Amino acid sequence: NLDSIIAEYEFKMVNQVNEILNIEDYEFLSLSYELLPPARRGMEVVEYLLTISDFEVYFITTPYWNDFDNWNEKRIWLEQLFENEKIQNRLILCRQKELLKGDYLIDKSWMHGSKAFSGKWIPIGTDPRFPDWIDVLEYLIEDINL
Repeated sequence: NLDSIIAEYEFKMVNQVNEILNIEDYEFLSLSYELLPPARRGMEVVEYLLTISDFEVYFITTPYWNDFDNWNEKRIWLEQLFENEKIQNRLILCRQKELLKGDYLIDKSWMHGSKAFSGKWIPIGTDPRFPDWIDVLEYLIEDINL
């Protein structure tokens, strides 16, 4: 999952909430990805996984339905972080993650079907077994016996 897993989404949201509270005439500010930093160690781990033939990495995101710019911003943000040929056609917009096929779903949220995913759901940051990306990487490598 892209939001809050690879992108520090909460960082941007907290800043916008602070701005809202200090402004009387509030107009919706897009939760643009352009200013979001990558999650700590997330980019490095994903970059590493993209080089291992045992893994086929996809980026899953649940965009806001009415914020069409957000859909494109997520793609542009990924292209700025990773080489385009490695991630081309690997962004999936999905609200029902239980419909996805795969061995692993790395997603901190149980919402939108993560708990019902047919493979192994890895709740990064919300499960004590997976507090960060390094723990997730160690688990994946051990699980496939690399």
